Amino acid sequence: MIPVTVDCRLVWRKAPPREVMIPEGTTIDGFLDAIGEGALRGQALLAIDRQICNPDRVVRAGETVMLLPVMCGG
Repeated sequence: MIPVTVDCRLVWRKAPPREVMIPEGTTIDGFLDAIGEGALRGQALLAIDRQICNPDRVVRAGETVMLLPVMCGG
C-alpha cells in the first residue's frame, strides 16, 4: 500500500485534501475504486500535477490526485 493525497474539487462533494492508502500499481482507471469512490466514475476527471491523466497512468506514492468536475458544453 502507498500513500497518496486526494484533493476533491467537485462542487457537490467539497472536502479538504485527505491522505489515503492505495495498492501499489494502481492506475488512474482504477483509482476511484481503490479509494472507495467508484460511484464517481464518469463524473470526475483525475489530474496529477495539473494535468489530466491517461487511464493507464500509474499513481505513485506521495502524489496528489485532484478530482475535477467534468464539464459539458451545450
